[in-house]
Amino acid sequence: MRAVTDPHRRFFAGWSKFYQRTPLFARLLQGQQDAALRRLSPVRGERVLDLGCGTGRALELVASAVGADASLEMLRQGPRGRTTCARAEALPFRPAAFEAVLCTNSFHHYS
Repeated sequence: MRAVTDPHRRFFAGWSKFYQRTPLFARLLQGQQDAALRRLSPVRGERVLDLGCGTGRALELVASAVGADASLEMLRQGPRGRTTCARAEALPFRPAAFEAVLCTNSFHHYS
């Protein structure tokens, strides 16, 4: 495996090992994501992009969700399929591919 040289990506490569396993932090993240999902209230079959999906928890909660994250290591910790490793600034999706976007705890990392 190639070494991760980008400091941002290197941080998340390490953090992926603990992200959902730190009880207090995991509860905080889950609470924020649950609140965002309630507000978004996706309709069954509505295509949802979870931008900065991390380990892909929302993909387990929303059957029609697709996840994108810049950290391959984060994606490897979550469910297989329905994800792509991509930076928010260069997503591989066509315009209007989704009816909704979920983005919790990652927007401040985008330039």
